[in-house]
Amino acid sequence: RSQVALLIDGVDLLREEATNIDLWLPSIFPSTIRVIVSSEDGLLADHRLAPRGWASVRVTTLELEARQAICASALASMKRVFSRHQMTSAVGSPFTCRPLFLVTLAQQCRLCYAKELDESPSGTPILQELKRSRDMRELYHNMLQHLHATFSDGPTYSLLVPRVLALIWAGRRGLLESEIRGILAMEAREHVPQERLLILLQMMQLRLVTTCGLMRIFHWELREAVGRFCL
Repeated sequence: RSQVALLIDGVDLLREEATNIDLWLPSIFPSTIRVIVSSEDGLLADHRLAPRGWASVRVTTLELEARQAICASALASMKRVFSRHQMTSAVGSPFTCRPLFLVTLAQQCRLCYAKELDESPSGTPILQELKRSRDMRELYHNMLQHLHATFSDGPTYSLLVPRVLALIWAGRRGLLESEIRGILAMEAREHVPQERLLILLQMMQLRLVTTCGLMRIFHWELREAVGRFCL
């Protein structure tokens, strides 16, 4: 019986020198290890994975019920609930057929429009976000713009968001909170209030992966967005 599950997500996104998976991914594993590999359609899937004869499943776009379930789960994790009208507005766009977009959209709406959503059942803020964020690139860019505008409107250290995210982006294995504070203290000419840093990291917790205290950006598309925004 399988005791270990090894998930390798997005092998088609690996750098060119690592895409020859025949050199590092065995064709046969022990019976106690279950391996799951994901890839988009293309040369890698057709010429590298298909000849192995492994069982495969083609994942289709999300149906309406699945979109609603993912959206509700994402909101529940933030202790929020959409009305029926808000839910219909959120999942009615064709862009929400991708799970990552749908979850990030829910997070973005709570981040940018929490007050409006609490006060109005119309779902208008969700439609506004869908209109200006038509793919992951635009969604992440607008999220970073909002965070920067939020934290730059204050008396101290207006560059907090781009500097913190740039440091996490540059950390190969992640950074500790204490390391971020130490670097900011060395390079900043103005005082960086610890409470503002803690609030920012708390707002970013759904977009960071923390392992043994080391914080890393959780997804390659967000990492690219941070690179474009901060560097």
